[in-house]
Amino acid sequence: FTLAAAAKLKLNLRDGLLKAGRRDLAYRVDTARIGTIHAFCGDVLREFALRRGVSPAVTVLEEGAARAIADAAARDALVAAVESKVDGAAEMLTRRQQDVVHAALLQLLDQGDRLRRVAGSALPPDEAALVHVALAALTLVEERLAERGAVDFDRMLTWTRDLVRDDDYARRTLQRRIHTLIVDEFQDVDPVQWEIARLLGDPESGSAVTPRLLLVGDPKQSIYRFRNADVTTWRAAERLFDAGAGKVIPLNENFRSTAPILDFVAATAGVLLDRPIDPAGRKDYEIAFARLEVGKAEHADGPPVELIAIPLTGPTIGPIREWEAEAIADRATQLHATGVPWREMALLLPAWTAAELYQEALRRRGIPTYLLLDEGFYQRREVVDQILALEAIRDPYDDRALMGFLRSPFVGVKDETLLAIANQAARPYWPRLGEVECPEQDRIAWGIDLLGQAVALRDRMPNDLLLAELLERSGYWAHLALLGEAKALAVANVRKFLLLARGASESSVGEFLRGIAAQREREDRIGDARLYGERDDVVTLTTVHSAKGLEWDVVFWCDLARDGRGPNQKVLIGRDTIALRDPNAEDQSPAWQAIQGEIDLEEQAEKKRLWYVASTRARKHLIVSPFPASDFKRPSKAPLWALRGVLSLPEGPGEFHYPRHGGGGTWTGMVWMASTEPPVAAELRPPLPVLGTDVLPTPLPMIEVPAGRQLHSATEALALSRCERKHWFQYVMGLREPAMRRDGPEFGGAVARGQIVHDVLEQYRLEAELDGLIDDAVQKWDPDAPPPETSEGSGYRKQLRAEVESVANDPGYREVA
Repeated sequence: FTLAAAAKLKLNLRDGLLKAGRRDLAYRVDTARIGTIHAFCGDVLREFALRRGVSPAVTVLEEGAARAIADAAARDALVAAVESKVDGAAEMLTRRQQDVVHAALLQLLDQGDRLRRVAGSALPPDEAALVHVALAALTLVEERLAERGAVDFDRMLTWTRDLVRDDDYARRTLQRRIHTLIVDEFQDVDPVQWEIARLLGDPESGSAVTPRLLLVGDPKQSIYRFRNADVTTWRAAERLFDAGAGKVIPLNENFRSTAPILDFVAATAGVLLDRPIDPAGRKDYEIAFARLEVGKAEHADGPPVELIAIPLTGPTIGPIREWEAEAIADRATQLHATGVPWREMALLLPAWTAAELYQEALRRRGIPTYLLLDEGFYQRREVVDQILALEAIRDPYDDRALMGFLRSPFVGVKDETLLAIANQAARPYWPRLGEVECPEQDRIAWGIDLLGQAVALRDRMPNDLLLAELLERSGYWAHLALLGEAKALAVANVRKFLLLARGASESSVGEFLRGIAAQREREDRIGDARLYGERDDVVTLTTVHSAKGLEWDVVFWCDLARDGRGPNQKVLIGRDTIALRDPNAEDQSPAWQAIQGEIDLEEQAEKKRLWYVASTRARKHLIVSPFPASDFKRPSKAPLWALRGVLSLPEGPGEFHYPRHGGGGTWTGMVWMASTEPPVAAELRPPLPVLGTDVLPTPLPMIEVPAGRQLHSATEALALSRCERKHWFQYVMGLREPAMRRDGPEFGGAVARGQIVHDVLEQYRLEAELDGLIDDAVQKWDPDAPPPETSEGSGYRKQLRAEVESVANDPGYREVA
């Protein structure tokens, strides 16, 4: 599904071929067709574009741009339906708010082929009118994409399916070219993707000239209903192969987890998966549990499975999470003290709702953390500051943007100063800011000057350079440097925003901001700048959905008290019908209740699969929390109650036992009791530690800046011209590359002389300094050189001086310097 997963698959295949001694094939992996399903479809559409009557130079739209086209098409189709008096359209809008209808249209446009299936069913008047408008909007989307020579992700799939279904030449050409079509993670495909594979492989025909189909996956890990993945597709393929079109071959070895963890999974998630939701029988979207055999024998020291018990005394989830977060932080600290690296620990959450609460509990103990987040970029404080600054630059008469800019770290006035402005100046505030009397008049004057200069340059220079100049002049980078442990992510996010601005360098400030506003309104999934890789020594916090395919030695499966109630829907979309909510009725229609009932059952089935995925991410230790400290019933959809119902646990802390597979007997797990003292209230906690020190010094020392023009070496200038990013990390952030060791095998006489000349040129300013700089560099890089008072040493230094002067006097070097 992702480019990263495809790249990792290529890497694993290359490594496997090298280990098997097949270097000839390993070198050909880069040319193999290994990629995402969307990339495959894009290649097919470009190759056969002329047969479809379109240009091969097709542009693939990002998700946000595609949503913007769908949004406009839905609005235009609704207006056209009312103006042309489409049956039921006006009446539908008299009974329902326009924004509710618009949102329902967007939901239908996101359903792909399901919309056309729904259109063929008998529907009530309002639903029929809604589907009619949605089909008209779908036609508009496809027309506008064709006009732009573009394609979105949905059309990449449906247009490819239509091509291989309707064009015999294209289908036969692809069938002759492909010997074997392998679909990995097949449990995550949607019906259109399966139809493409089925049309190309044609397994029912038994033909020897069509591609072989190899479908690989685990239906117990199908957890992406929200992006139209449908586990019933797996069941359909399984029945087709079982009926004689192919073979179903179980892969029943697990090479990740140890036996005690796999047996715990069997005793909990496995038992729940095997229980049909409907007593009448298993539904097509339910997957039976099949236990995996252990592919590796080693076991971890200590209890492989731990449960953290929490005193559940309150009716709300907030105190439970506070208690749980503190207990997890304590346990992580204990495990690290026994030698477990931070990078081998992860916290898995059902959603991002409370991620920062758990992160703060870890950070208070000095534990380095990383949120593996794929959304929320535009909600970050440092990014909001940049947006506010650009809004104030676009229009300083916008009082909201102006006050936000003044309060932000760009200027940094106090709330009392904003109150003084509001009390003393009439709106708009911008022309009257200089008249306000308050203790921070000098700072207001500084802000006026800062913003005024930026306004004068607006749309006369690229947006990224305008913002970068503002960041430098205001000292915003210094503000970020004082953020302690959080500074690295904040700096990276600001630089990511600058790159976004650079990508819109041809746009005006207003156009750039309108694009950002559209992305925020659509809630596009844009994540933080990535700081860490898989092997950096930090504890990862992520959701179960994002953790699929990943693994760690120690996994904390957290926040099990969350019951995950879904949003209040305005429209329900079933497999072949829809229902609109009646805003004036307490009891919804039978059609609504029927669809809601079926959706609830599908969600319950997927939740069980989600629990299976969460509990199989650990290699050695699985720590599950929270569990109630006493055995009492509480009606809830939270997983902790379902899991507790299949385990036999002690009343309080102590050992618990669960069945051992195969040889009989039981494994022993441990129930830990969290501290009986409730967590300290948030307002009473000490501040989070600042990186490198316990507290900031008070008062802060004055920053000394040398007078005059700052000097830069020619080497730095050359580095800037070659790679701005490398220059930023090396010369601005101070992350210098490691120097070669004098005792290393690569270090010799010529290398030593080169390092000496380089060091001298880095600092060479005045003729009088040259001899001293050479002596310092010789002592650093060639300490065995003869002393300068000897004839040999004097000659050696003369040679070095000649080399330095030769480079320094070169016209090209002088121009750069």
